[in-house]
Amino acid sequence: MFVSRRKKRKLHPFNLAMSQVLKVAITELSGVLSLDPEKAWLSDGNLPGVLVTDMQQLAGTITVQYFGDTGFDRCWDDRVKLIAYQAEEWVAVESAVSALRHEAKVSITIPVNLWEKDLLLYILCHERDGLRYSRSKYLGTYQIKK
Repeated sequence: MFVSRRKKRKLHPFNLAMSQVLKVAITELSGVLSLDPEKAWLSDGNLPGVLVTDMQQLAGTITVQYFGDTGFDRCWDDRVKLIAYQAEEWVAVESAVSALRHEAKVSITIPVNLWEKDLLLYILCHERDGLRYSRSKYLGTYQIKK
């Protein structure tokens, strides 16, 4: 597990992300608390992320194309995951197969019961052994049409 040191304490990627959500992503409008998905992170770390270049939707599958060249030969086999979160159902779906960074695209198949519902889409990278992560990137809200 990737561990970061902050003020001589060990923090795991999930804990870093949760801390960020509590500090930054929760907003209050007229006395009602809400979450700003663009400010929320699913993971945090110092691994380079990817730059999304295109998104396509076909028959319940969302495919994201990205530029993932980091200039570091050691990153070519990093895994790239696409994660969709449906807030009302409290359900998260991740890409069944993590793409390799050099493949430049990753896909996720959305179950039929989540079609026509708002899905928050995030992308993140991690090393092959799962010890180091990138900061997740929010890609927007999407719906799969029937």
